[in-house]
Amino acid sequence: MAMLKKYLTLLLLATLCSNAQEITQKQAEEAFKNADFVAELTYTEGDPLYDVLAKAKKGEVVVVGSELYKIIGYDSVLTVRYGSLYLDAEAYSPKEIKKAKEASIKAYKEGTPFEIILEQYHPGEAKEMANFEMSPEYIIPEIAAALKAHKAGDIFSVTVGSDAYVIVKKSEPYNKKAVQVLYMMYK
Repeated sequence: MAMLKKYLTLLLLATLCSNAQEITQKQAEEAFKNADFVAELTYTEGDPLYDVLAKAKKGEVVVVGSELYKIIGYDSVLTVRYGSLYLDAEAYSPKEIKKAKEASIKAYKEGTPFEIILEQYHPGEAKEMANFEMSPEYIIPEIAAALKAHKAGDIFSVTVGSDAYVIVKKSEPYNKKAVQVLYMMYK
């Protein structure tokens, strides 16, 4: 029976796509009723879709282009801000990793902005790597433990397997508003 529901939902969605029609609110709600292949996601303040999704009521389906979001709840998520220099053991020798860790920590303590340090090792990705913001539950466990042990403003290194990270803790953990959704695409 579940397989039949899945195929009927796929048929409905394929028909909508082939006819190039916009999906209606009723069709979107029906798609969720028959779906058994959705993802559960959380969007927080600052995420591009948060403002759109946060306006909807619990149980409502929000259609954004070819994506469907069913609101399942509102909450807050523990969040921490940090920067991370990733030193891949496949790209650097152990000696190079040790030298990079020491040099980057020294440069940061001497006042070099972390983005500049990152740019030396990851050109073009420095701004993104300097400003991670996420819940500790989604952070590599060794990094999450080190973040918990340090205070905001600290710089430190963490080894995970043969890889290394230089981390700058930018904030103490704080709660951020969040909306939980069920997600699926209809194209």
